[in-house]
Parts: sequence; structure tokens; C-alpha cells
Amino acid sequence: MTRRIFISYARADDEAFVLKLYNALKTMGFDPWYDRENMTNDGSPFTQAIGDAIRDCERLLFVVGPRSVASPYCAGEWKLALKLCKPVVPLLRLGDYNLIPPAIGKGHAIDCREARDYGAALNEIIRIISDPARDPIEPNGAPALPDWYIERPQYLEPLKAALRTGDPLLTITSRQESAALVGIGGIGKTTLAAALCLDCETRRTFDYIFWLEAGSNRRKADAPTLMYAVGSVFGDPSDPYQDLNSARAVLSNHLRGHKTLIVLDDVWDGGLVEAFQFGGVDCRLLITTRQKGIAGEHGQAVDKLNPTEGAALLNARAGRILDSGDAEAIVRLLDGHTLAITLAAAWLKSRPGQTSRDLLDDLRDGYTFDDLNMSETDKNKNLELSLRLSYDSLTDEQQARFRALGVLAADATFDAAAAGALWGDDPANRAGARKREATLALLLDAGLIETVTPAALTPGPLPVHGEGEKPDAVGAQHAAPDSDTSPRYGQHRLLRAYAWALLERAGESDAVFTRCAEHFITLAEGFNTLPPEAWGALEQDALNLQAVGDELVRQWRAGNPTPELADRCGRFASNITRYLANRREVRRLDWLEIGLEASRRAADSRREALFLNEIGLAWSALGEKRKALAYYEQALPLYRAVGDRGGEATTLNNIGGAWDDLGEKRQALAYYEQALPLYRAVGDRGGEATTLNNIGGAWD
Repeated sequence: MTRRIFISYARADDEAFVLKLYNALKTMGFDPWYDRENMTNDGSPFTQAIGDAIRDCERLLFVVGPRSVASPYCAGEWKLALKLCKPVVPLLRLGDYNLIPPAIGKGHAIDCREARDYGAALNEIIRIISDPARDPIEPNGAPALPDWYIERPQYLEPLKAALRTGDPLLTITSRQESAALVGIGGIGKTTLAAALCLDCETRRTFDYIFWLEAGSNRRKADAPTLMYAVGSVFGDPSDPYQDLNSARAVLSNHLRGHKTLIVLDDVWDGGLVEAFQFGGVDCRLLITTRQKGIAGEHGQAVDKLNPTEGAALLNARAGRILDSGDAEAIVRLLDGHTLAITLAAAWLKSRPGQTSRDLLDDLRDGYTFDDLNMSETDKNKNLELSLRLSYDSLTDEQQARFRALGVLAADATFDAAAAGALWGDDPANRAGARKREATLALLLDAGLIETVTPAALTPGPLPVHGEGEKPDAVGAQHAAPDSDTSPRYGQHRLLRAYAWALLERAGESDAVFTRCAEHFITLAEGFNTLPPEAWGALEQDALNLQAVGDELVRQWRAGNPTPELADRCGRFASNITRYLANRREVRRLDWLEIGLEASRRAADSRREALFLNEIGLAWSALGEKRKALAYYEQALPLYRAVGDRGGEATTLNNIGGAWDDLGEKRQALAYYEQALPLYRAVGDRGGEATTLNNIGGAWD
């Protein structure tokens, strides 16, 4: 395939050299783009034609001279190429190497000055552009940068340099200007880490990049769970990720021989950092944290925005150029807090008739949420000035709807259906649907929520395995689930923390959680009715499903569960059972246990047998075969009592599999041979085939 090469230059520097280079490249079989030869006049702006040409090219050659370096058009060309991950090769034609812009001067620059033989320079150019450009990898799970992202090269470039030199651990934390600022959130640490992951240079440096949400103060993930999120990308079941040593061993095996970058966002536990440092593996670890002690000597402290940076963010987010004096005064008033400035700008954008001076005056007259019960690492007076301005602009009903979002899991996304459920809207009522959409649009305009493209690390579907079946080999690839195209919404974790605190203060948390649980329990029914390859849309709500399950466990174990809670726990556990089995996920054993207790309380023998069987499978996956047997043997008479011959056959097969694993082959045969006619009687040819296979294996 002919390789297209874009030539960026300034005509006033040395156009004769560019024309000579253009003709030489054409002769050598390349497809160079040179404005004198390739620019068309089809009615579109010339900048659009240039942009399209850069998008179509494989590399950009930047002919360096005093005028090309000073030209905003040339700068726009090579900056667009870098943004599109197109390699930029500097050709030094006039001046010295220090003339080359730093952003493109880290790679190999070719000396094309008159003092050098032209043929030698041309041969070097051909050699460089003949090598195929390395495709940048796609980071797993990294969030997209906001539309109003403000570059902060003073932090990004040192991090990139540290990655190039091989630092095993890098940390982004808040700069400790005073004790009160330790752990400050919302100043852009996550955005800076995301910018590093999405940087083209980083994406060409590593074979794998994984982004993991370590958690907030309301939800902290442990190391094995996070490692499983990575292992699932390689097709691993959850079995090896039940303890730290096993998880580290399996994950190290996957990463060995590859350059890997793992990002742990919002770390609260120093032990998590230690767990992710693997010996003998080329794995770099980048963490963001509000905890100064975790950063140690590896920390890259991030200052709040200075007045110039903050004013640029205000202008970008507000969509207009503000009075510079007012803008810088707003930034100083909000102490350079990125999220606070973003909210203030969103407030201004939604009010075209208001000026920057109006915003400044309103912020000066504002007040904060002094009575909220919140973690000190979440509370921030600067953020509260902007949040209070936005919150007080809402009607009482709109405020209640913002508060309700606090019940969702930290860092979880949600769709319009989930929002409507939290708000008690009737999905079949057109007026309710219009109100829901209007509220979402209002919260988006206010900056209190945002649209997101979900990119979480989610395990791919794995086949169901009973006791007598063997799982796929570790590392096997599984098809990624389909994704729903419905819009998804997210919310900064600090805004969610404030929403939760406001919800609790209003005494509404129990009622909203009930609506939340009912929505996600109903959603989870899809795991029982859809094939695993169609679970993509359901798995976008994995964090919310997990949060609902964990809260139900907490409520159940708080004592004296009501009949309503028992029913809710039973339905949740029943709907999530097939998902856990297909994922070989045994870390949520407590979800099955509350389902078992709820089914016993309701005297539901069929569901009780189901949970006994599933708990047995979970214990078996943990290697506890005799404990698994005890649960299977309790399930067997219940299936017989309710006349469920299919359930009876499955349980007999599972008992046989447990005895098989314990080395008691003849004992296993006795159970397999009881299961076989039952499968035949109910017409389950898959179960029949599995049992025949198990019988053959036992005899073998």
C-alpha cells in the first residue's frame, strides 16, 4: 500500500527544498501531500482540506526553519498530527536543533541543512519513513478527557519522562501546601492520569494499559478484585483471584514479557500499592491518591490551577471569552479548584444574560454546606461555593432528584431508565418520561452530571461449569459482550459524595435505595433470560448491581429483616445466580447466603434448593469439596420433594463431580448413573451428554 506522507513547511523558509523532497518521495513510491500540488478548490475551507490530509497520512514531515516554527498554521498541523497519534518527523533545514519545538523534539530529528550531503539526508528520510509506524494501543478502561480539558504540560511531561526512564511507581497527589489540603479532591489528578494514558507516546510505549478504580471512601476495592478485573480481560475465571498470593501469581504470568502500565485511581490503602508491584515483570504502576502518606518519595504533587489556567478553563467551559480580570478573580476566590471552576463556568454558560461579574458577585455572596455529615477528604469549601450556587438554582423537586443520584455506586455510570427509577417516574407515562429527560438535560447543563462513554474493565462471558465439567484453560479468549447504545451518564465522585450526604440529611436514603434496588433487581432478571453473549448492556451496571447486593447483605445482617426485605434479598440473589455461575465468581458468596436464608424464611423449597446447589458450586471452586458436598446433599431431597427432576439430576451430577475430585471414582459413578436417566426423562440432551462424558471419565 502506498504510504501517504504530509509535508508541513513555511514557504518563506525554503520552498525549493520542499519541492525537491516532494518529487523525490513520489519517485520512491510514496504519496506525499504538498499544498502546491495537492490542494484542491472544492468549496471547503483550506484548513479542512489540510486537516483531512493529515488524518489520511501515515506520518507528518515538519520542515524546521525560523518561519515554520513561528507559523501558527504549521503548529496547528503538527499538533493535529500528534493529537491523531501520527508520528511527526522533524527535518532540520534552517537553524539549530534547539529550534525544534519540544513536543516533537524528543524523537529522531534528521539533519537536512545545506552543509550535509542531500543524498545522505534523503536516504535517512526514506529509511525512517519506510519503517511501519507502531500502532498505538487502546487503554483498557481509561476515561475520556473532558471537552474543556486544559493541558498542563508541567505535570504531564515529567510523568512521561519517568515512564521512559523506567520508574516502577509513579504517584499523582495534591500538593501539600498546608495540612488542610492533604487529600484534596477534584483538582484534576484523575484527568492528568487519563491524559497520560491517552497520550500517543504512552500508547506506543506499552503493550497493555489498564485503568482500575481503586475506590472512594464509600467503596474501596481490594487487590484480588482489582486484579481479577485485569485477569478477566485475558479470559480468566474468578477462581484464581480469591486470595492475594494466587491472584498475583496468575496476573504476573499474563504480564511477563510485556510492557504494562497499570493505573490505580483514587487509592486509599498503601497496601494496595504494594500488592501491585510485581517482581520480574516490566510493569509500571501509576496511582492517584488524596492521601499524602501513600505517595511517599514517588509523588508528583499537583497544584491547583493558577489564575491563567483557571481562566482558560472558565472560558472553555463557559463557551465564551470572559473579562480577564473577573475570570482570574473567580479562580482566586475558588482557590484554583478545578471542579469548583468547572461548575461555576457551567452555571454561567446556562445563563447567557449573566456576566462574569455577576458570577463573581454571586460567589462572593454565597455560603457553604456546613451541616453535612461527610468525610473530611470529601468536603471542600471552594467546591461548595460553586455547588451551592448550582444547587440553589434548582427547584425543590430538582434538588431531590440530584440528591437521589447519591445512592448509586461511586464511579458507576447510569442510564435514563435508572435515573427515572430513582426519581419514581412511571416509564409508561409520557409526561414522566419528558420530565426525566428534562431533568437530565438540566443537570447536564449545570455540570452536575456528564455524558460518558463507558470503558470499565468487565469480564467477558464464560460458560457454565458444573462439578463434573472442566473449565476453559486460563488465558482463553472470550468474546466481549455486546454494548447497549443508550446514553450513559456519570458524575464526579465528589459530587456523588455531596449528593449522598444531602440525601441522608433529608432522610430520603431508605426510600431511594428501595427504588434503586427494585430497578436493578428487575434489570438482573436479564441474566436468567438472555444468553451470556447478550449481557453487555446489563454489565454496564455491574458496579450498581454490586452496591445493591452489598447493601442488601448489610441490611439483612443488621437483624430482624422484614418480609419485604426477605423478598427483595431472595429475588436479587435468584436473579444474580446465573451471572455468578457463568463468571465463576465466588467472591459474592454472601449474596447467595442471604438468598438461602430468605428462601428458608419464606418456606420456598425450590429456591432454597437452588441456592444450596449454587453455594456448593462456589465452595467447590474454592477447593472446599467436602463443604460443597454438604450443600449438595441438602439440596437433593428438596429437589425430590418439589418434583424438580432437572434440578435433581444436576445435583446428582454435582455430587458425583465432588466425589470424583476427591478421588472416589466408584462413588462418583453411582451418582452419575442416577443422574443419567433423569436427564433423559426431562429431555435435557446437554445434561445427558455431560453426564455420559463424566461417566466415561470416571471409568477411564
